[in-house]
Amino acid sequence: MAHDESVDQLTDSARPECVFGRQRITRVPDRQTSDQLVEVADQTGAGMTESTKALTILGITGSLRAGSFNTLLLEACRSHLPDGVTLEITGVGGLPIYDTALDGDDPPAGVAAFRQSIADADAVLYSTPEYNFSIPGGLKNAIDWASRPAFRAVLTHKPSGVLSATGGPLGGVRAQGHLKQILSGTLSHVFPANEFLVGDAGKKFDEEGRLTDEKTRERLERYLTGFVAWIREH
Repeated sequence: MAHDESVDQLTDSARPECVFGRQRITRVPDRQTSDQLVEVADQTGAGMTESTKALTILGITGSLRAGSFNTLLLEACRSHLPDGVTLEITGVGGLPIYDTALDGDDPPAGVAAFRQSIADADAVLYSTPEYNFSIPGGLKNAIDWASRPAFRAVLTHKPSGVLSATGGPLGGVRAQGHLKQILSGTLSHVFPANEFLVGDAGKKFDEEGRLTDEKTRERLERYLTGFVAWIREH
């Protein structure tokens, strides 16, 4: 497995409107930070029905390992979500390798259940490790199943956030870049915030799997508050 190296993070510049297939997509001209979205929510969302309705987020862990940092990171999210928001967590194991011959009106039971869990959620929150500069094959396979049928899939226009945690110092920045590119191909709407990265994750969780690093906990709460405010805008 490749080790993290120093990477400069670039800020997106303004992007024009573009056409993908038969659908017109307007690119976000500037990235918003979680702090900006929290400020907007505080100023305009208070007291509004839309800002207080119950939400369900589906957390998808990209790791199969029991007790993985990314599964633990999703577990930690439950303690930092705003009131009225529920996080359900699922994995990507057990799905067959994507095969168009199996992808018909009667897909494998595990696939149907996975798709339904995404359909039932208001948003998806991915947490991925980084393997050889990219995401695990199991996570890519799960997204392939959830991206069909094209333009009518459960991932189409689904609000999505991305987290990552690794034992190396960079926290999975390259995996996040690949995952966001893949999600753009599914027409998912990805939270336009700075990457949430947990590097040196082994130092930030205790032996019971609890996230104990205070700065990471503060950043996580800030990210999730902004993510939820952004979901409510959709």
